[in-house]
Amino acid sequence: MGRRGPLEETPATLSLKGSWRAKTRAKQAQPRPRPGANCPAILRGPARAEWHRVAPELRRLGLLTVLDRALLATYCQTWARWLEANELVEREGLTVARLKGAKPHPALTVAGECARLLVVLAREFGLSPTSRQRLRVGVEPPKPTDDLESFASHRTPPEDSA
Repeated sequence: MGRRGPLEETPATLSLKGSWRAKTRAKQAQPRPRPGANCPAILRGPARAEWHRVAPELRRLGLLTVLDRALLATYCQTWARWLEANELVEREGLTVARLKGAKPHPALTVAGECARLLVVLAREFGLSPTSRQRLRVGVEPPKPTDDLESFASHRTPPEDSA
């Protein structure tokens, strides 16, 4: 049986989320892959276009390393397949004629499976609004404008005496 519970998060991910645990985990030995990755030659058309749309921003945020190449390529290829399945349904309609009546178009199943996989892969890179909210990438906290605000922002709230 495998490990139970959620996957352990890396210090980089914890830091992006603003967690205090990032400093504790950073003291542990962690692999540090090189940043960046090149678009695989196998990606063509819409898959390649999606790579070039997403990869620069992921690099800028420090969320794309050479080890993430296959995962991002899978996301891009899945995106292209989702587009192809939806275009096929647009051309041929939602149903196909069979001997025993109309049936849902098989491309609808492909599109649905691709959509589910896209959501899973998008979360890995912070490409969904919810997963992006959990990351604090490229966001600077507001700076206090005066000494009073600075003092107030560093104060701990009083404990309840009830």
